[in-house]
Amino acid sequence: MQLKRMFVAVSLCSIGFVAGQIVGTAELLDATNVALQTNLVCGPSCPISGKWIAVSQAFLNVYGCGTLVRLTHGTFSTVAPICDVCSACQGIPGSGPWVWQASAPIFSELGIHSGAIVDWNI
Repeated sequence: MQLKRMFVAVSLCSIGFVAGQIVGTAELLDATNVALQTNLVCGPSCPISGKWIAVSQAFLNVYGCGTLVRLTHGTFSTVAPICDVCSACQGIPGSGPWVWQASAPIFSELGIHSGAIVDWNI
């Protein structure tokens, strides 16, 4: 009986985690300008292996620096932290459309070019 209760509790926690996931689609713009990469709002230590995204100020205000975002295009997927804001970026949490900027390694890993639409989740 105790094992059954533990299984139910773990199952409910798992369901809550999946249901709490934030998802959407975003247009990714090229952010390979060197000036952008050296002046990130979240600092130079924020990128992971050169990967980072810039979002709207409203999005950053909710999710904060370093929040990991999974980006997917077709069968390709990568994870990058939120490290910057940009004037061209659009979208607030819960309401798109989302337009973000991304560093060069993201485009390479996903096999896409600037302007591509990707799925994302946090």
